[in-house]
Amino acid sequence: MVRFSISFALWTLLAACGPAEPDYGPEQIDFEGAAIDAAPMVTPKQADAPSEPASQLAAAQSSKGPATIGFQDLSLAELGAEALEDLLDAQLYPGEHTQEERAFPERIQALDGKAITLRGYMIPTHQEDGKVYNFLVVGDLLSCCFGGAPKADQWVKVDMAKDKSCEYFAYVPILVHGRFRIEVIEDEAGYAAGCYQMEADSVEREP
Repeated sequence: MVRFSISFALWTLLAACGPAEPDYGPEQIDFEGAAIDAAPMVTPKQADAPSEPASQLAAAQSSKGPATIGFQDLSLAELGAEALEDLLDAQLYPGEHTQEERAFPERIQALDGKAITLRGYMIPTHQEDGKVYNFLVVGDLLSCCFGGAPKADQWVKVDMAKDKSCEYFAYVPILVHGRFRIEVIEDEAGYAAGCYQMEADSVEREP
């Protein structure tokens, strides 16, 4: 039996072990073609708001079943770095903050506990005999694997549902079907490293 397991803490450590001043290359690279949907090219202005308002996501859920979302829909960029840090801190220490201080934006709250389909890329964290049981989903493999650890709202921790596993889809966009939760993930140093989790019923390669 071949067993592969990597903790989130180790994965974060590996991501942080790059050069102190990485060379990101030229600021702009010309290319032909369009970006894939699972990792959209978002300008800073576009990142301030989700691609679909919460009302549209809710409508999609009610009329067509689970909404299909990407990381642009989960972005908290509009809060700003300091406000995001305060929000995550309030999740870790709820007794020290008011309910208002602990509240995520309404468009994110509307997804909490709901069945969704999430688009992104897989990074396995628990794999046995070719079957994946736990993994991370990110919106962009290039920024994640070569640009350091993603921000708290740029990845989702996924556990397969009980007695289920999935195939490892390497370097290709996937669709994760399951239940979404707002739940802050604490790292070994006691800081909030992430804020989203899912229990997946199935995973497939995006057609």
